[in-house]
Amino acid sequence: MYLTLKKGFGSFFVVKLWSYILKCRVTKQKKLLTLIAILLLASITLSACNQNRFGIVIDGDSMAPTMQHGDKYIVKKTTKVSCGDIIVFTLPENAKTTNLLHENDYIIKRVIGTAGDIITFVYISVGGYYDIFVNNTKLLEPYISEPTKSRGTAASYEVGEKQVFVMGDNRGGTLLSGEDSFDSRSFGNVPTANIKGVVGKKAK
Repeated sequence: MYLTLKKGFGSFFVVKLWSYILKCRVTKQKKLLTLIAILLLASITLSACNQNRFGIVIDGDSMAPTMQHGDKYIVKKTTKVSCGDIIVFTLPENAKTTNLLHENDYIIKRVIGTAGDIITFVYISVGGYYDIFVNNTKLLEPYISEPTKSRGTAASYEVGEKQVFVMGDNRGGTLLSGEDSFDSRSFGNVPTANIKGVVGKKAK
């Protein structure tokens, strides 16, 4: 088994301790020191892993039905994302805010487009429902329960360099407010520098 340790005093101490243990005779002291070394190694490894992840609790229903209010998830810290990823980020600078969202709040949405993509909304029915096309290809979205409904949606959006276009999964006007998800259609593209991580497994 191979372990990657964070460089620092802890791992240095374990290496020194292990070197000392190997020189010891088979005694109770050696067994005790071996156990201490194993526990320290496990602690350092766990600490290194936790520094690359953090937990979140879903607040609201803009990502329903994929995520429900109160659900807990583990987020991997990274700014490298792909279309379809669910990410955690902060609002772009000078973005429009609401009574519920503020500049430094952590927000969770799905990536619909990345740098160079053109997102187009095509009107499909009375009531303000749209199909979404990315670079002239219709976006297949099995994760939404209703077609996208948007009031005042622009015809298209272009995603700039080091930016992503994000949307919530709940876009059918079924939010408690009676409106669709507050996302890039309102506050624009999200700089990749604002991305805190990609959502992974659901936590227990």
